[in-house]
Amino acid sequence: MIPIPVVLVIGSAGSGKSTVAAAIARALHAALLDKDDIADRFTGALLTANGEDAGARDGSAFYVETVRPLEYSTLLALTSANLRNGLPVVLDAPFGAYFADPGYIMRARADGGWPEETRPIVVRVSASGETTRRRLIERGLDRDRWKLEHWDEFWSSIGDARPHWRGVPIIEVTNDEDGRSAERAREVLEQLQKL
Repeated sequence: MIPIPVVLVIGSAGSGKSTVAAAIARALHAALLDKDDIADRFTGALLTANGEDAGARDGSAFYVETVRPLEYSTLLALTSANLRNGLPVVLDAPFGAYFADPGYIMRARADGGWPEETRPIVVRVSASGETTRRRLIERGLDRDRWKLEHWDEFWSSIGDARPHWRGVPIIEVTNDEDGRSAERAREVLEQLQKL
């Protein structure tokens, strides 16, 4: 059986993971599942219905306890559907809330009924605090407001965070230079071929 890759491109907001993920997906001819593209509309509607700002994220207990788990279960359900159709998948999401759970990926694989030949691989994209903060300011999204207003708290919790997941290789990518995402993706693909 030929392995079907599922590449989880993880990292903090502003690390540049989305541009790296898109380049990897193009190279693999894979389905690209970006959590923000998938969930932002229903997340904003749920937060508004709960009397909160549509851009609330990290500072909202309702988001953390109720909405975020829905975002990730939806993302993983779409992953499963694509994998069962034989399509490689590239996931673009931080996944930080699940880093401490060593069995997270293997449980997602089992619960989602991923085909036996599925091969999960993690690409952790990081950037310096200075670069990350600048990118968040430049993109000007409402969902980043709490992060910027509570920068020290946000960065201390996510800046150097790494997953403790078992059974999956993790490729580290430093992405401080703007405009180099395609190059970073080529480096990742070279490493994938060696695994």
